[in-house]
Amino acid sequence: MLLEVIAKDLKDIQTINNSKANRIEFCRELKVGGLTPKEKDIVEACQISKLPVNVIVRNTDRDFIYSDEEKEEMLEQVKFIAKTKANGIVIGALTKDLKVDVEFIKKVNEIKKDLEITFHKAFDEVCDFKEAYSTLNDLGITNVLTSGGKDIEKGIDVLKELIGMNLETKVLVGGGVNQNNFNQIKSISNDIHVGSCVRQDMSWDKWAKAEEINKLLEN
Repeated sequence: MLLEVIAKDLKDIQTINNSKANRIEFCRELKVGGLTPKEKDIVEACQISKLPVNVIVRNTDRDFIYSDEEKEEMLEQVKFIAKTKANGIVIGALTKDLKVDVEFIKKVNEIKKDLEITFHKAFDEVCDFKEAYSTLNDLGITNVLTSGGKDIEKGIDVLKELIGMNLETKVLVGGGVNQNNFNQIKSISNDIHVGSCVRQDMSWDKWAKAEEINKLLEN
């Protein structure tokens, strides 16, 4: 099983490295779903982490439908991250009809070098989950981060259906995973992403706790 944990700063990076987690998603402004960290923090996080670090590329919490200028900014960030020791990027974009923005992802693929790509929670707003998942698989995306829709409790059947398609792109289940449903999620997926449930008081304002991360893996 692979457990990915969100880090909001360098202190989190160090804490998660001292836990039994397998990978880190690095972002800031967690209350709005995560935004791209500062360049200097990206560089340092990837230098000090022994665990693979995937860096989010997202500059607004408005929506996942981006202007040409916003896309250009994201592409420049991908180019920068590709020069660091990062393992991958966490990125996503939709068209106005809520389908995967294929042309944009193709541009990302052209410049990402060896970076892995996780298509982020924009996926939970697509109009057709199976179609979008197949599209991302055809694009060579490494992971798709999803809770099977906007509510993980209602998305279990969707998650099972996607995982049952047995495509190369991994279904990384995240968004609403907590201590109460972790075992249920673990029973359907080998790849799990957690955030607030391993923080003090389950608050985005607090730091991650290694003991809370490890506790999940002990069950």
